Amino acid sequence: FHALCRRWLARYPLAAGVHPAFEVDADGRRTAALIDELLQARAREAYGDPGDERWTALAALGLGARQLATALRALVASGVPAAALQGDEPYAAARVADFCTQLAPPLRGLLAALHAQPVPAKAQVKVAQRLAAACAALATTTAVTPAIEQLVATARPLLRGPLRERVRQWAGDDFGKGERLWLGQGTADASAACTTLGPLLDQLGRCDPLRLRLLAGVLGELLSELQQRLRQAGVVGFSQLMGAAHALLRDQPRVLEQVREGLDQLLVDEFQDTDPMQVAIVEALALRGEATRRPGLLVVGDAKQSIYGWRNAD
Repeated sequence: FHALCRRWLARYPLAAGVHPAFEVDADGRRTAALIDELLQARAREAYGDPGDERWTALAALGLGARQLATALRALVASGVPAAALQGDEPYAAARVADFCTQLAPPLRGLLAALHAQPVPAKAQVKVAQRLAAACAALATTTAVTPAIEQLVATARPLLRGPLRERVRQWAGDDFGKGERLWLGQGTADASAACTTLGPLLDQLGRCDPLRLRLLAGVLGELLSELQQRLRQAGVVGFSQLMGAAHALLRDQPRVLEQVREGLDQLLVDEFQDTDPMQVAIVEALALRGEATRRPGLLVVGDAKQSIYGWRNAD
C-alpha cells in the first residue's frame, strides 16, 4: 500500500499538494527534528511575557512542551489532520447527545433485567441493587442531553470501584449465587447489556473536559503549523502517504481515471490486516463509479490470522 501510494504522489505531486521532490521520512527523524524546532520557538513565546494562558494551564496539569511533542509525534504518525482538532467544541452538545444515544440501549436492557423480578432483601445482592440505582440515575440524565461535566458526575459511581467491577463480571457471565437466584433467566440479558455498557463506561471514565479543550486548541494550532513545515521541507510520513493518496483519488476525478487506466485487476492479499484508510483506497479504485470503468477486485483474507490490530487494522 505504501509503495503504491508513494508512486501516485510522485506522479501527481501538485494535484496531491505535496512537494515535487518529497522524501519519505521512514524512521521519523526529520519529523521529530521539525517538532523540536517548532516547540522550542512556540514555548519561548507561550511561557514568556505576556505568554499564553492555555500553555501555562496545561503545564499546571503536568503537560509541558515535552508532553506536547510526544502528542504531536503520535498525531503525525496516525495521520490526523489539523482540522480534526480545530473548530467545534470537543464536547459539543451534538456529540454528547450521540454518546447518550449509545448509552441508552444497554442501560435500558440492564434495568429491565434487574427489575424483572422482585428484589430480595439479602446481602448478596446489595451491590447489584446499588448498580440498579446508579444505572437508573444515569439513564435519567442521558435522556436530557446533559453537559459533559454533568454526564461524568452522574456516571462517576459506575466508572470505578465495585459497581464497575460488577459490570465487568456480569459481562463475563460471572454472577453471584444470590444474583442468579434473583435474576433467573434474566442473567443472559444482563450479561449482554453489560458487554455493551462496559466499553462505553470506560470511554466516559477517560473524559477530561478541561484537559481536552486546552489540548485541542493548542495541539490544533501546533499541528497545523507543523504540517505546513513538513510540506515546505518535502517530508512525508508513512501515514501521510496513504492519507494524501486517498485524498488525491477522492478529490481529483481525472487522476483517479488515469490511475484506473493502468489497472485491469486489483488483488489485495492478507485483507484482514488492512486498516480503514487502506480499505477506503480500495473502494475508491474498484468499488465506485461505473463498473466498466474500474478494475476487477479480488480480496483474500482470514480474520483469524489478523496480526496488525495495533496499527488500526480491522
